Amino acid sequence: MSLASSGGAWWKDDLRVERDEHKRAVASLDKVATHLRDTTSTDLGQAVFDVTELRASGSLGAVIAAGFGPIVDDLVLATRALGNHLTGPLSDAITAAAADQKRVDEDLRERFGFGR
Repeated sequence: MSLASSGGAWWKDDLRVERDEHKRAVASLDKVATHLRDTTSTDLGQAVFDVTELRASGSLGAVIAAGFGPIVDDLVLATRALGNHLTGPLSDAITAAAADQKRVDEDLRERFGFGR
């Protein structure tokens, strides 16, 4: 939003609200989530496979896998949860904020007669 610093009818031409910023923010969050999934899925899948193989390799492997297995599982779940949060609740909150801002702007426009 930009406001003119000089007097006069500033609401006619100089008051601008960039409505597409919210859309760009949501699109950026989606890109980050996609990048996160793309860059980690192969490595995390390999780690899960390695822990499973280690567990089946004998008693020493089973002991080591018992320690690392929960860590790898939690890392998989955390990565998935982060990606889902970026594209779900966080994106929804930004979209809701945009809708709320639009309602406020329209209310102000009606109250003060901007653009008449």
